[in-house]
Amino acid sequence: MPIRAGTVDDLIIALPMICEMIPDKAGLTAEDVVRRLEGRKYGIQVYENGIKGIQVWYEDKGELYLWLGAVAEQGKGLMRQMLEELDSETSYKRWHVKVKNTYGHAMSLLKGFGFEEYGREGKVVYLEKKILK
Repeated sequence: MPIRAGTVDDLIIALPMICEMIPDKAGLTAEDVVRRLEGRKYGIQVYENGIKGIQVWYEDKGELYLWLGAVAEQGKGLMRQMLEELDSETSYKRWHVKVKNTYGHAMSLLKGFGFEEYGREGKVVYLEKKILK
């Protein structure tokens, strides 16, 4: 199943899945996502076949910030495949993401992909990946 470049429309279609998989995002609306991405360089990856997975990133101060990511079926390696694809397609030297420490599966995936913790604020863990290309 191929990974393809997505659109804001894909992101809006995937909002129910994102809100289900990430309860903290339950109130996220189409207007919120458009506002967050407006005026920024961003990218959306979609794991095809009915949007089984989605990953959204944007550029912030010349670095990549992973904002949203969700997959319909955990344990199938979909998010890892999307991270690998993104890694091969971008030239960013530093990536950032923040994750609640209650999402152990996401923390394990990101750390296994080379992200390292650089800060905490309550339950939020800040991770970064430095890429030497």
